[in-house]
Parts: sequence; C-alpha cells; structure tokens
Amino acid sequence: MNRLGLEVLRKAITRALEAGRASSGSDLFVTDGEGYAVKIICEDSGWQEEFWNSLSLPYTDEPAKDARPNCDTPWDIWLRREIT
Repeated sequence: MNRLGLEVLRKAITRALEAGRASSGSDLFVTDGEGYAVKIICEDSGWQEEFWNSLSLPYTDEPAKDARPNCDTPWDIWLRREIT
C-alpha cells in the first residue's frame, strides 16, 4: 500500500477508535483500478466467548467456508453496530 492508502487507513482506524466503527470510503484501489473500502469495527469488550465464537470464519474457498448456521458475518455486525 502506498503512503496515501496508509493515511486513508490510519484516518479510518482513528475514527473507529473514537466511534466504534469506520470506513475508509472508496479511496483505495487494487492494481486494475477497482476501488474498495475497508470497514473497521472496534470490538473492545474483552473476550466474550459467545461473541467471538459466533463470528464466521474468514475463508472464501468453497470447501473451507463456514457452514455453521447462525454465524455472524462482519457485515452483519457492521449493520448492527451503532455509530456514537
């Protein structure tokens, strides 16, 4: 990531620390020019086994995808998280 991308990410991290969640916006790009946003959720409540064990695994390859029912995806948590 270049300096500008790191600065965008740093600003998003700072906002997440202040508000509980933040997005980088669409200021980041892969080499083919497609833009994307990084979404950051600050989960600072310590180890809560029920919460952490309910998170879906990050694997996207079909044989490794999380098949457990009722898993929370990061997007589910993002939508439920209120911005303070």
